[in-house]
Amino acid sequence: MDLEETEDEDILQYLDINNYIRKDITKQKNQLIKQAFKNEEIRIVALKNDIKKIYIYGKQSKHKSNNIYLNTEWKYKKQSQKDRTIRHEIGHAIDYKYDYISCKGEILTALEIDKQNLLKHQEKLKQTLKSKEYREYAELSDIIGGLTNNQIRGKYYHRDSYWKKENALEKETFANLFAITGKNDKEYLQIVKQYLPNTLKVFEELIRRVK
Repeated sequence: MDLEETEDEDILQYLDINNYIRKDITKQKNQLIKQAFKNEEIRIVALKNDIKKIYIYGKQSKHKSNNIYLNTEWKYKKQSQKDRTIRHEIGHAIDYKYDYISCKGEILTALEIDKQNLLKHQEKLKQTLKSKEYREYAELSDIIGGLTNNQIRGKYYHRDSYWKKENALEKETFANLFAITGKNDKEYLQIVKQYLPNTLKVFEELIRRVK
């Protein structure tokens, strides 16, 4: 979904009460992936998906039951934002394809190890994530927010109620790291490695298994 300051919703319930016109853009799937993914290794994994449909439809961008819904504002956003949403939702689709590979315990264990170090430096990290320099590191803010019950977060996060959902942290971490690594921003990756070294290492191992 879009990483915004908003609570997650059940998209099907939302769509039942809102009269959006659903636009099917599934034919553009490979084109969207090739545009969004700059890292060749992650792009190859992204192209090996089982996505049924991609729609522009509804308030929230998300993956559900092997369909991707891009919110109705998606097409009006900057290209970088559109690409980020594609990478994130494709990440959820890949996780789903491999029977939620994120939820086998390895990511959660790694997150707990990294959490101990984050909490030791939480005051400095709070300031860092909210600084102008880190303002657009949406995925990192979201992961750390989920990991620390939003004690530490930047501009982008899911609200507390979302993180109470079963396996939400592992699923969002996988999708966020898929988006980060798929972008192939070396500077961003170094920052993630600095704060979430064990989690990033486990994610990279999971990708090696499925590529």
